[in-house]
Amino acid sequence: MTYKDLQRHARELGLSPFGKSQAQLEAEIQQASNATPTKSSQIRALHDEGYSVSEIAQMLNLNYSFAYGVVQKHTGARKETTPRPPSRSQQIRELAETGVARKEICTRLKVTYSLVYNALNNPPKGGTKG
Repeated sequence: MTYKDLQRHARELGLSPFGKSQAQLEAEIQQASNATPTKSSQIRALHDEGYSVSEIAQMLNLNYSFAYGVVQKHTGARKETTPRPPSRSQQIRELAETGVARKEICTRLKVTYSLVYNALNNPPKGGTKG
């Protein structure tokens, strides 16, 4: 970082850059940067004090989703996900593998014959989707 950049950065932090060496400016900028808490650290501190995400977002004039994301990462809380049920195509393939006739599959799953035909004659497209 050039001396001119350091002076500009010092002014942005509200420091007076005049009459100071590059080393002095770097030290003051480092100290000011450490003293200024980040938005995320403010969110974490307020949440630890018991404020809700909504209250924190309003207090700091932030988007709710940003505050929510910081809190979720801070607490390690993850939304529990339920496993997806098998797709219709997968259900059709499973029934066919057990020996159930195509017409019976249509009746049991309440689907059209063309859906059963396509599920059994066209391989799944990638992944575990069916």
